[in-house]
Amino acid sequence: MIFLPATDPRQALQELYAMQGTAETGHQWIWFLVRDGLFQEGNARILNPQVWRDLTMQTSWPVHDWGKLEERRHSHWRHPQVLLIRLAGTEIEIIGVHLKSKINRKKAFDENGEMLNTYVEEAMRARVRLTTEAYDVRRYIDRRFQQDPSPRIFVCGDMNDGPGRGFFEREFLFFDLVSNLQGDVFFARRFLNHALFDYDDALCWSTNFHDKVEDWSRQKPGAEALPPEAFDSTRFQLIDHILFTQPLVGETAMPRVKPKAGLVEHTTQQRINAMLKKADRTSDHTPVSVHITC
Repeated sequence: MIFLPATDPRQALQELYAMQGTAETGHQWIWFLVRDGLFQEGNARILNPQVWRDLTMQTSWPVHDWGKLEERRHSHWRHPQVLLIRLAGTEIEIIGVHLKSKINRKKAFDENGEMLNTYVEEAMRARVRLTTEAYDVRRYIDRRFQQDPSPRIFVCGDMNDGPGRGFFEREFLFFDLVSNLQGDVFFARRFLNHALFDYDDALCWSTNFHDKVEDWSRQKPGAEALPPEAFDSTRFQLIDHILFTQPLVGETAMPRVKPKAGLVEHTTQQRINAMLKKADRTSDHTPVSVHITC
């Protein structure tokens, strides 16, 4: 049994869940809502973050700003939380993540509408750190495959891989964060599937905001025309993801994620929040879900 000191419950929770943040900056936590019956029957419990760190063999890791040898240390601001639960007699691991925010308080454009170097430098620092957090999640998954030939693992949450994603990935990073997390397709047994891989392309977004950086990059002189999109990514973005390991697919898998099991809950989001004041709305992100067959 764990007793939280009444004087500073936030600090006790931070230590328990390896979460950083202060009373001003640490309001976003990772929660799992489990139905009462399933909670009891599935023996639901949270993995101690120390187990994660022991498996990955790192509580923090070296980070280099783009093109520089100087080393800095980085760690999860919001440490991934792992829900262990039994479905159809099999233990499932659900990794909840909320990767580093890329809030950039630098001014993006000068008086002539040109992007400023200070903005790009700040954005690149944040994106490098964001990617290393995703790599630590991937490191945990790869280590689990060294312990178990067929771990049933889900990764879900806000990956924060926008705004300006297209511009920075096309012209600076040359890869996308989700692919970095999914793993190497040539090691297909450990590759992660995406719950929305067979979902309607035009509806495959979870946030709606004007991405001024991406808009600017497409209109600057000499910008090459991009391939057609199912939706306008300067207005809509998919930054909430659900991925899962191969042992959860296939005719004999149990539990199983069947084709067309993923969904972006546009209808539910609109029907609930239309009746609420902006400050009371559930989220500015549309939920993404996946149906698991047991």
